[in-house]
Amino acid sequence: VPKSDQRFVFQLAWKGTVKIVLATNIAETSVTIPDISHVIDTCRVKESRYNASTRIKELVTVWTSHASMKQRAGRSGRTSFGVCWRLCSEEFAKNDLLPHTVPEMLRTPLDELVLQIGLLYEQRRDKAKGGDFVAGLNPIKFLSNVPSPPAEESLVQACKHLLEVEALKVVAYGDDAREQTGWLYRLTPLGYHLSRLPMDAKVGKMLIVGCILGCFGNALTIAAALSCTKSCFFRGQPSLDPTYIDARNCLIENGFGGKDWPGGTVKGDLIAVIAAYRAWIKEKKSHKFCSTHALDVTSLREIDRLRKQFRDLIVDAGLVSRAEGNSGSLDAEDCNIASDDALLT
Repeated sequence: VPKSDQRFVFQLAWKGTVKIVLATNIAETSVTIPDISHVIDTCRVKESRYNASTRIKELVTVWTSHASMKQRAGRSGRTSFGVCWRLCSEEFAKNDLLPHTVPEMLRTPLDELVLQIGLLYEQRRDKAKGGDFVAGLNPIKFLSNVPSPPAEESLVQACKHLLEVEALKVVAYGDDAREQTGWLYRLTPLGYHLSRLPMDAKVGKMLIVGCILGCFGNALTIAAALSCTKSCFFRGQPSLDPTYIDARNCLIENGFGGKDWPGGTVKGDLIAVIAAYRAWIKEKKSHKFCSTHALDVTSLREIDRLRKQFRDLIVDAGLVSRAEGNSGSLDAEDCNIASDDALLT
C-alpha cells in the first residue's frame, strides 16, 4: 500500500460505515489508531529465522508470544470500550505459546552476526585512523554483555567456521593460545565482502569466487541446489517409466560437462544439476519436459527462485554490476566469460 494511502487509517470512519484496518505486527507498538473498537488477532507473526537446510535467513510465519498478544489487544479501546478476538483457543495459548518473543540474536546465524561485529570494528578503526585502538575484536567477549547472550560454545564454533572460510584472521591469541575465547580477530578482504551478504558464509564465498573466475551463473545454480530442500532428480520411485530415466541419463551425458562438451568432461552430482537446469531453461521451464525426464519441477522452480534471490543479493552488495541498458540483467561478459567451462566450474 503506498504511503499516501496509509494515512487514511487515521481518519475517523464516516457515519454508517465500518472502518477495517489490515496491519502487520508493526501496529503492536508503533501505531495507535484512536477509533479502533475491535481487534482480530491471528496470533501469528512473521519472524526472521535461519533455515539450516537452505543456509539462508528467511521470513517464516510462526505463533506469536503472550507479550505480543497483550500489545495487540491494547490497540482496541483507546478512546472507548474495546474487544479483542484471538484466532486460537485459550488452552492452546496457555500451554503452547511463549511468554515473550525469542530475541532475534538467538534465532539468526551467529556467523553473520560475528561478521557484522567485525565490520563495525573495521569502520570504527578507520574513523580512529589507527592511533590508540585495540588490535582486534573479540566477538565472544563483546556478545557476552548483551541482555540475552548466545551460548559461548556456539560463538566459538561460529568463529572457527569463519576461520575455515578465511573470512576472519587471528591477530592475537591472548594469554592462553589454547583458549579461543581470548583470541582477537580482524576481517579479511573476503570477510569484508561476506559481511555485506545476508547468507551462509560458505555459499557467499562460492558466489564471490564464481564472479572472479567468470562462472557466476554456474555458481548460482550450485549454491541454489545446495540450498534447496530436495533433489531435482526423482530416484527410486517404482512408478517411474524406465524410458524417462534413460532420457534423463542421456540429457546429463550429453549436456553440460558431458562426454562431448567443449568445456571439458566432468562427472558429479552438481554438474548434473547444472545440465538439468540448463536443459529445463532451454525448454522454457516446461512441466512436460520434467515429466518425461524424471525431473522434479518443484525443485527446479525452487532452484530458479533461489538463484534469483542470490543474484539480487550479490548485485545489491555491489559485487556484480547490472548490464547497461538492461535493468535487472547481469553483465555476462564480465561474470560469465567461462560459463561453459565445466572443468573450471
